[in-house]
Amino acid sequence: ILEALAEMYATGDRAAEGLAYASLATTAAAPRGPTSFQVSSHEAFLEKLDGELAKCDDFAHREVVKVKRELAELESGGSRPRSGSLDGDPEEVEGWRVDAVGQHFLEVEKYVNVNVTAVRKMLRKHDAVLPQRPIAAFYTARMHDMRWVQTDYSSVLVRLSRLYESKK
Repeated sequence: ILEALAEMYATGDRAAEGLAYASLATTAAAPRGPTSFQVSSHEAFLEKLDGELAKCDDFAHREVVKVKRELAELESGGSRPRSGSLDGDPEEVEGWRVDAVGQHFLEVEKYVNVNVTAVRKMLRKHDAVLPQRPIAAFYTARMHDMRWVQTDYSSVLVRLSRLYESKK
């Protein structure tokens, strides 16, 4: 997307600002699908970026809500397995669930960190390719407004620590 926009700006093509479409498919005959994309303007690129950031924020929020729900269940003494039946000591099952919740939380954190790193790299590339339209500072500030960044997760870590300690 960035390369096509840069080419439009470099050639003075007003399609970068207008309604004409520039195909970003790898070949002219490429089918519409995951390997092709169309952009009508820089604003369309920014809308796509906004949408991707919102998806990341929504996904992370949903997953943290799941983690908190599972922690509440574990804290209340709910040691039933999620699905099927696990044979074994209920304390062992609960210990397994605590491990699973901790791992889930770490995976959500990794997901967010990988996506934030990718967006930062993309913003740096954008500003290098299109220096006449810098956006890195603006979107870095917007990423600081994401729920993942704004929320204090120390309570989740404390709750997990207490559960780990009680399972020893």
